[in-house]
Amino acid sequence: MRTALQKNTAIRLFYDSTESELNHEYTIDGVLGSGANCFVYNAHWTGCDGQAHHVRLKECFPARAEASRLPTHSVHWEDTQEKEIALKRFYHAYEACLQFQTYTETNNATAHIIDGLLWGNSTRYVVIDVDEGTVYSSIINDSIHDMFKTILALTQITKKYHDAGYLLLDIKPDNLLILPETRELIKIIDFDSILSKIDIRNKETPISYSYDFAAPELCAGDRKRICDATDFYSIG
Repeated sequence: MRTALQKNTAIRLFYDSTESELNHEYTIDGVLGSGANCFVYNAHWTGCDGQAHHVRLKECFPARAEASRLPTHSVHWEDTQEKEIALKRFYHAYEACLQFQTYTETNNATAHIIDGLLWGNSTRYVVIDVDEGTVYSSIINDSIHDMFKTILALTQITKKYHDAGYLLLDIKPDNLLILPETRELIKIIDFDSILSKIDIRNKETPISYSYDFAAPELCAGDRKRICDATDFYSIG
């Protein structure tokens, strides 16, 4: 069963599996959100001066994987091939996020990666810069006015990714960061399911999504019908 790391959990992450490549020890402050292939945590590491440096950690841990969390916090994968597929997809999302944070059109709407791809707990992690905000799923009693502002902002942002040649495919409240100053801008915090419009046609390319927010053609795996409208269905 997929379970998130608990608050106050300390984890040591590496650039690879050798201890000499230690980056930082991170402390989990809580779960920010989750996607089809990951958890996103609020976390921090402490410098030599005792100052806490706050970040967000994204952990590869697919919702549908035959994997579980051990008492040591490591992810135990039942299927080696499934692990390889998940890590490959996670790396693809990492590269996509780096790409989108360099595009002028999508830079402001993309959570920014601030470190390399890290290894720990038998899985991969990405360190993300902290933007003050709240995931949309945590907002209670949202006004109609603010809700429509969010929908409009999300629609405009989604079109920018479409114009760049990509489909998001997992648009849901857990993946949207709402900034406190304005509803005119939101940030996408999970790119695990994003695919180029070319790759979506390849039957060998795996597709991931969250069932409760997915369009019928996505749930059915009908690749010929998956298009821009598939994302807009999720927004609706």
